[in-house]
Amino acid sequence: MKLYMQHVAMSVGAAVATELGDMFVVILDGSTNGPHHYVDVYGVSAVDGQLRQPLLALSPMESEQSADVHIELPTNVLCLYEKFSDKNKFIVSDNCTTNQYIATKLCVPLVG
Repeated sequence: MKLYMQHVAMSVGAAVATELGDMFVVILDGSTNGPHHYVDVYGVSAVDGQLRQPLLALSPMESEQSADVHIELPTNVLCLYEKFSDKNKFIVSDNCTTNQYIATKLCVPLVG
């Protein structure tokens, strides 16, 4: 069963990576539920004139919630899809200090 689950995950991941293409946008969204903080990572691209926005990751932030940790998450997620942050054109997120720092450190504009 585990082997089949891994095969499905790899197939879906390859399809998402193909759909993202070479130019895409990353959307970061955070939410808190009690003491737990979660970060969503979306990849947005246009495919045949239609907007695609697959959820790439939904991850609890178990350790510190610093800007550097928030940079590691989307960077690591993009690597899973063989996409790299140098192909990301900008980040969409709210205009808090952490997100401003993330955009500055990744050398991309922040829209939000």
